[in-house]
Amino acid sequence: MKKKYPEKKIEFVFDEALIDANKMKQALALSKVVLNIPFYSNDSLETHRIHNALSCGCKVLSHNKCEDTLRRFYEPYVTFCDDVTNFDFETIKEKGSYEDLVKMLSQLFYPHMLHTIKRICGNSIDEEGTTGENQQPKSSL
Repeated sequence: MKKKYPEKKIEFVFDEALIDANKMKQALALSKVVLNIPFYSNDSLETHRIHNALSCGCKVLSHNKCEDTLRRFYEPYVTFCDDVTNFDFETIKEKGSYEDLVKMLSQLFYPHMLHTIKRICGNSIDEEGTTGENQQPKSSL
């Protein structure tokens, strides 16, 4: 990659130099493209890296050897390819923003969270001072 793009600043970090979250964010804030190369041999997608990179405004290039549903889920935000070492980096286009990804995830999880809260809290007092759904407010003594 360094031979193919001698004018670009390319860094590979394989040690634990960026294990600290602040150092990781600082490095990502200075980056334009992040390669999502799996650490594990089972072709995991390393979604934590994707989210970190996108949250710092980076484009993400990832291998496509992952579970198909997961790949389709991230396609609006990540560029996938067969081989990151032979990919033409000049062809990476802007994708959906991290903010859009977070909004979409929130919409997916919000109904479940509400359901779970209702199951856990049951008849406890809500913000308006009522007990549970369609019940009268409790009077205070």
